[in-house]
Amino acid sequence: MMGVWARCLIQVSFGFPLLGSLLAAVGNIFIINSPSKMANVWFKPSMVAMITTLGVMSNLASNAVGVVFPSFFVNSNSNAQDIEDLLLYEAIIVSVPCLACLLLMRKKPSQSPSYAAANTTATENYCQDLKHLFTNRNYVLLMLVCSCSYGTLVAFIAVIEYLILPFKYPDATKVASNMLLSAIAFGFVGSLIFVPILKKTRQYRKLLIVGNH
Repeated sequence: MMGVWARCLIQVSFGFPLLGSLLAAVGNIFIINSPSKMANVWFKPSMVAMITTLGVMSNLASNAVGVVFPSFFVNSNSNAQDIEDLLLYEAIIVSVPCLACLLLMRKKPSQSPSYAAANTTATENYCQDLKHLFTNRNYVLLMLVCSCSYGTLVAFIAVIEYLILPFKYPDATKVASNMLLSAIAFGFVGSLIFVPILKKTRQYRKLLIVGNH
């Protein structure tokens, strides 16, 4: 929330949008990891996979909205005021659910749904856990695969408008938004297809290979 409001100060200095994007990127780490955490704390073990999937798909859906929404306010003919308005609208939209979570959401349910959820408050050694992760060969390989896949997506998002400019589309910004929306929609459909298969077969490695090819 601090990040989106910091970006609204773009007229003061361009450093504020950069700072806001940095804060949003830091917060994104917690958002990406929240579905599995919430599923384990709030729901029964039999429902964890389904709730985690819904959380991930909600994140994909919000990405789709975030891709399309700016195209209604900003295009190749927009001026500085249009960009300021867009940043303000984004800040308001983000602030409403954030404040609702801060004021209304409880830390955990009154009755734990499982033994694991009941013991989530146990003291954890972060440095020791981190060491165990990075000495696990399989985890390091999986991290590299996911990092490369995510990095490719981010790079594609960053340059997509420049890729379509030579084709002289009437509104390159809206075309770029629609292309990104299509990519996110296919990811959404992929989640619906692969998660039930994963839950049934437990063949994570094979599905990962198929999904990345």
